[in-house]
Amino acid sequence: MSWWHDKGRRGMKEEPIQGAQGGISGHHILENEHPMNLDSSVNKMGKTVTQIFHCVGGTKLTFTGLLPETIKQGEFTKMMRENGSMLMINQRNIIAIEVFGN
Repeated sequence: MSWWHDKGRRGMKEEPIQGAQGGISGHHILENEHPMNLDSSVNKMGKTVTQIFHCVGGTKLTFTGLLPETIKQGEFTKMMRENGSMLMINQRNIIAIEVFGN
């Protein structure tokens, strides 16, 4: 017996664990089931890109040296930069994103 269960963990699958008497004793979280590259159009813009994030309230944030093939989307969009740092963006605060190939 298994089922999909979403408690804020997108792409995670929970399955019941059978106890000694055959009952359910807890849940086991399997690893992420969506590790594939979604082949974003941003990947076609070059090996690195610059993105300008337009935030709620009018703030603009510019990040350069982003590696498009590392973009992983979830509650926070995560991506690596050329310098080895990771950028995490909360999508709720973003209105638009401008992307430029480097």
